Amino acid sequence: MGLSTRLLRRTPLRPLRVPAQHVALEGGENGRMQIREVPIADESIRLGQFLKLAGLAEDGGQAKILIEAEDVTVNGRVEVRRGRRLEGGDVIAVGEKVRLVSNT
Repeated sequence: MGLSTRLLRRTPLRPLRVPAQHVALEGGENGRMQIREVPIADESIRLGQFLKLAGLAEDGGQAKILIEAEDVTVNGRVEVRRGRRLEGGDVIAVGEKVRLVSNT
């Protein structure tokens, strides 16, 4: 049994309550998916940290599980590196889409 299998058995995933702040409709109200924008103070952030900041993962352990399970996409591509550097404009998805907005 691999590490991620053991973690999944011990760590039940619970539904996350994601704040409705910073929500913008992409493309108007023609049925397109909403993309929530999440501002950061620096010009970049690591993927695992961003998942926690955006409320897509409750903690670092859950972020790691989501990434290892290939449930996370960055700009439409599956990402398996927790340390991947994200920059303003990147779109991260784990069930919902979130756009990273750099305040610098």
